[in-house]
Amino acid sequence: MKDTHALPGQKRSLLAPGSASRWASRWSVTKHCVPSGHPQVIRQLENNIEKTTVKIATSQNMHLLYVDLLHHLKKELAGYPTELDKLQTLVGDYCSELSDMTIMSQDAMMITDEVKMNMRQGEATFIEERRARENRLNQQKKLIDKIHTKETNEKYRRVSPYRNPTAVPRTLGGPLPGGRCCSPRPPLPTRAGGIWTSPPISWVQKL
Repeated sequence: MKDTHALPGQKRSLLAPGSASRWASRWSVTKHCVPSGHPQVIRQLENNIEKTTVKIATSQNMHLLYVDLLHHLKKELAGYPTELDKLQTLVGDYCSELSDMTIMSQDAMMITDEVKMNMRQGEATFIEERRARENRLNQQKKLIDKIHTKETNEKYRRVSPYRNPTAVPRTLGGPLPGGRCCSPRPPLPTRAGGIWTSPPISWVQKL
């Protein structure tokens, strides 16, 4: 039977130091007990011994692997507390940073709301001031127009030969209300030869 677990010539080396001698003694005893006319039985026993040897070697290898794995796991386990402490410290730092960022975010939101409110108040104040300024300008404009109209009227009155152009003409020399006499009215301006002639300046000044 071929061995699939070990190379040729290495089957016996996989056994423990005392295993080979024990199996050899057992084989010698079994060989003497088996009659010489049964070679088939002998071959069967040899195959069984070989299979058992392979199983023993495989078990020993698995045991060695288990021991190595156990040692490695113990070594890893010994380093876990330190790693856990580091991770716990990092988690604490992250929680502290998160708390600070939360406070900063809340402060930023409050500042933003306050700025928005101030901007609305400033906008309302600006609109009110602009309306008040426009009202003042309109009032000043009306006052200026009124003054300008008054000055124009006064200038026209000074230049006009009559104090009251809309008055009803009275008869020259006729009495005024109350029995008073009026002086003759100066003649109206006439147009002679395409040129307007005005009354004497003394009359205009008297008027």
